Amino acid sequence: MSEPLPTPPPPDAEPAARPVPTLVALEYVTDDDGPLLELLCDHLGFEVIDRHPHPALDAEMTIVDAGVVMITVLCRTAAGDRPQIPPTDCALSQIVFDVGGEASPEGTSEFDSMREHLIEAGAAVMLDGDDMFHFGQQLTRSVFGVAPTMVFHRRG
Repeated sequence: MSEPLPTPPPPDAEPAARPVPTLVALEYVTDDDGPLLELLCDHLGFEVIDRHPHPALDAEMTIVDAGVVMITVLCRTAAGDRPQIPPTDCALSQIVFDVGGEASPEGTSEFDSMREHLIEAGAAVMLDGDDMFHFGQQLTRSVFGVAPTMVFHRRG
């Protein structure tokens, strides 16, 4: 015998609030970071807070403070001492969200609830340990037309 369906909430009931992530970072890959940094810093007034060789990729990494959002600019280099960034058109490559990590009285955090909601909705969620996950490229390509990595990080 099948279980009875749950009783739906009355029409005037407030929908359950879902956690809302906070956008904290964007990443852009380019072959020439000069024009982008000129726009961001010279014309928009944002500040470069760090610039160094990327630790894992053959690229120069510049981090720009854009208020509540950090912008990472990766400029391909030809040093040859690290793996190359695959050649593509220059594009937005990563969007990073922070999601609340504190457990509620029920024992789950906004981060865990969001991850489970996305999995139940059919999203291709790739787990990156206990505190991070990202979407598969096919999902982001279907949404954006390009495939930036969408990363969700547990705010701690």
